[in-house]
Amino acid sequence: MVFLPRVVSDIARGRSPCASFCQDRLISRLRELLRRSQSILSTVNRSSATHAPSAPPMYVRFVVTERDARSDQQRGIFTAIYALERNGDLAQYEREWFHGIEDWFNAHLKRPDRLSWSSRPNAPERAVTWLKMSAAEHVSRMRQLVTLLEHKDVAVEELRTSRPGYIVYEDEHQVAAVPFGNGTF
Repeated sequence: MVFLPRVVSDIARGRSPCASFCQDRLISRLRELLRRSQSILSTVNRSSATHAPSAPPMYVRFVVTERDARSDQQRGIFTAIYALERNGDLAQYEREWFHGIEDWFNAHLKRPDRLSWSSRPNAPERAVTWLKMSAAEHVSRMRQLVTLLEHKDVAVEELRTSRPGYIVYEDEHQVAAVPFGNGTF
C-alpha cells in the first residue's frame, strides 16, 4: 500500500488551518500519483511472473538538472528537496510530509557502505545510487517526492538503465555504481 503522510491526509480532510489552492493542487497531484503508483505496482506484480530470468535487471534514478561536484552526475531528488528546505521554500506541511517519507526510506533502505571504486581510505566517492525496478514500493515513494519537486517548479528526470556503471555496492533494493567513463549508463 502506498504511504500518504498523516499531514497530507489531514489537509485533504480540511483540518489544516492554512489550506490553500497550492495545497489543494499538491493533494490532487499526490492522489493522481497514488493511482498511477498502484497501477504500476499491479503491472509489475503481473509481469514479474512472465519475464524471462535471463533479462538484465533494470535500475531507475530520479535526478534534477543541477550537477554534483563530487560525482559529476546530476543530483538526486533528496538533495534537491534538502536545498528547498534550507532556502525556506517548503511550507510546514510540506516539510512534515517530506520528513515522513524520509523516515520511511531511513527505515527501509540501507545506506551504501561504499561509494568509491577503490578500497583506499581517501578514494573519491563518485558512485551514485540507483533503485532496482523490482523495489516497487521504493520507486513509488520516490515518485511521490517527484510530485513535490514538480509542485515547486523543479524539473525532474527519470533515468532508466540496465547498465548503471561499475557497481561498488548492492543490496536487495538498490545499487551504488561509479558511472562509466564515456558518460553513458
